[in-house]
Amino acid sequence: MKSLISVCGMVGAAALAVGACSGDRMPNDFGTGANDAVGSTGTGGDDSGSCDAGDVRECTVHINDNNCFVGEQSCQAGAWGPCVESEGLGQKSLGAPAACTGNPCNPVCQLFDEDPSPDLEAAGSPPPANAAGTTSDVPSSIANACLSDTTTACGGNCDTVPGMCQLDTRCVGGTVCTPWLDSEYDMAAGGLDLTIKVGCVSDEVTVCNRGDTAGGMGKGISVWNPVADLCGSAPCDPGLTTGMSGVAGLINTCTIPSDIAPGTCLPVACPVNGNASVMYHVNGCDEFPATCGGEVDDTNNWGYFQNSISCSCTANTTQSSLQDVTMYMMLDNSISMSSSGIWDPAKTAVQGFITDPGSDTINFAFRMYGDYPAAGCNNSTCNSVACETVTFGGPKLLSDATYESQLTGYIGPAGTIGMTPHSAVLPGMAAWGSAWATANPTDLTVLVYITDGGTLGECSGGYNGGNAAAVVAPIGTLYATDGVPTYAVALPGADLTLLNEIASQGGTTLLDLTGSSDVATDLTLALQDIQGSLLSCTIPIPNAGTVDPVSLTAEFNPTSGPNITLTRVANAGACTGADDEYYLVPDAVNPTDVELCSDTCDTARGDVGSAVEFTGGCAGGYTAQSHVFTYTGDCSGYPSGSSPFWDFLSYDTTMVGDATVAWAISTSNVDEATAATGPWTTVATSTFASPDALPSSPVDLRAALSVAEAQAPHVALRITVNPTSSGADTPLVLDWDLQYSCEYNE
Repeated sequence: MKSLISVCGMVGAAALAVGACSGDRMPNDFGTGANDAVGSTGTGGDDSGSCDAGDVRECTVHINDNNCFVGEQSCQAGAWGPCVESEGLGQKSLGAPAACTGNPCNPVCQLFDEDPSPDLEAAGSPPPANAAGTTSDVPSSIANACLSDTTTACGGNCDTVPGMCQLDTRCVGGTVCTPWLDSEYDMAAGGLDLTIKVGCVSDEVTVCNRGDTAGGMGKGISVWNPVADLCGSAPCDPGLTTGMSGVAGLINTCTIPSDIAPGTCLPVACPVNGNASVMYHVNGCDEFPATCGGEVDDTNNWGYFQNSISCSCTANTTQSSLQDVTMYMMLDNSISMSSSGIWDPAKTAVQGFITDPGSDTINFAFRMYGDYPAAGCNNSTCNSVACETVTFGGPKLLSDATYESQLTGYIGPAGTIGMTPHSAVLPGMAAWGSAWATANPTDLTVLVYITDGGTLGECSGGYNGGNAAAVVAPIGTLYATDGVPTYAVALPGADLTLLNEIASQGGTTLLDLTGSSDVATDLTLALQDIQGSLLSCTIPIPNAGTVDPVSLTAEFNPTSGPNITLTRVANAGACTGADDEYYLVPDAVNPTDVELCSDTCDTARGDVGSAVEFTGGCAGGYTAQSHVFTYTGDCSGYPSGSSPFWDFLSYDTTMVGDATVAWAISTSNVDEATAATGPWTTVATSTFASPDALPSSPVDLRAALSVAEAQAPHVALRITVNPTSSGADTPLVLDWDLQYSCEYNE
């Protein structure tokens, strides 16, 4: 809402006639009772209340003994509309208050004049189109023929060229043709306004009513060949003024079977007679006078169908945190590791993995067979419980410099001891992995086993070249039950039969380094491969298979700072190195996942707790959302002893269906933060039947609150936007005014 400029500087006669700018608060003499409208004559207007279209006049409204409102009225359907604020004359703040300029009867009032951008709405995203494709499905040869055209190719912008916005779209911002949302319509249309969506069901056309009056029953629909010259000018007119007979390209005619309520759509059976693509048209009175059924706008009646268009929807709004990874790594430090000369290279590779910045986000647990120099889980008893105990109280993040130093300082001087106890190691690791995964179900828990072994070692009942499956069984059970994979790395000398079984049962592929001549390098690369597979930023798309990739939006939400809209590229090869890119996998036609490009992935992985949010909308995509704003009444510019007294709340919303907006107030004598904690008093509710509280008929806060509350210096306003009960649509809060008076209280 926009407040008028100073009445004293604007219309001196109207203001000074009541002595309203003398500096003293006084009763006004506008009207004779509450909310009496008195208008000075505007262009074409008169005091009798009759008017002509386009007339505008100044008006004044008596609110109470100490407040009045000066605004303007517009002519609506031959009668004067409500007294509202004048467009274009007010301040947009969401900041400091200003003196009331539309209330000449109260010289001590202050006003917070709020106009948020964007408008406030419920949480979530739009629903899918109702049996429709998207405007992007329309071939350029049709779109450029002044159908849903966002350019000036049709001789101007969409606010100056009638009929430019077809395909169930509307003109937004003067230039852009934007699809209507389901349940949305023009509540000030003044009649019926039918549109047609982009078709995706053969032999069915979806007709919508974007006007404010139900109707359409019996109105005709014609089906046309989309010939190249069908729409050669704006508004799109294929020459139907001659009627049905003799018009090239006419395929069929159908009839709307019932009236269509405002903001609703009706599928109408209308065969296309085998045509691969057609254009639909809701017929006007020129073409079919017997069934025209008048409309307030019959220049936006075109739709399109092509049999390659499929009905689709975008993903529900959802936020997917990049999964935390917890890894338990077991390093074989049996005697054979040193005797074969691979012990030091293996330690070097493991230390490099631990200190690699790319591993910082891994929650890491580690141990060797023997806690050198003492025996551990490779002692003669083959103690699997010992293999469940990890070093230095892990797991801990490898970004922890102290923990990282402990691990590398421990591994560096460590030697080898004992034999290779697979029958203790594998069940011990599996028990640890199961316990962690159960306690931390949102983590991706993995096991990594690095070994050169294949013998029984110092304990009995283990693998000695015999029953590998029995020894590996705990790993298979862990993967099947808890989803914990196990990676097996076979160093030179390892038994590949056993190691292959570990990888297979653990849901991975063996990393075979048995032929390596450079263990330090090859093990480093193998561990990097594991790191990359675990830390890849592949994120499942909700409702995969029904997602319209053109409409899908991905946003990276860091733990601090503004959200970043991600740019979609064609594939991994199209990544440019920017940190705001992603691509769809396996392809853009039937995507199942979003993959962040490597630089974007590095950014996300370096910000533990960050998330990727998909926006779009399947039905039920909206949920209630509360927006809280805090205010302090400042009376420092008034005589000593003046303090704020909260007077009025007015607001402007766009309501749909059974959606509501609840307006609640909380006050505090301490500060704004305390006010925002409640308790809350609901002072008004916006509904479809009662969407607005105009400044000429505002919510009386003195009546809604106690005297103590109304005189508190700090106020919080909570605006709760509740979507329709189906969750398919959201109301919009456009703006609001909050007024207080600086009254002398001593």
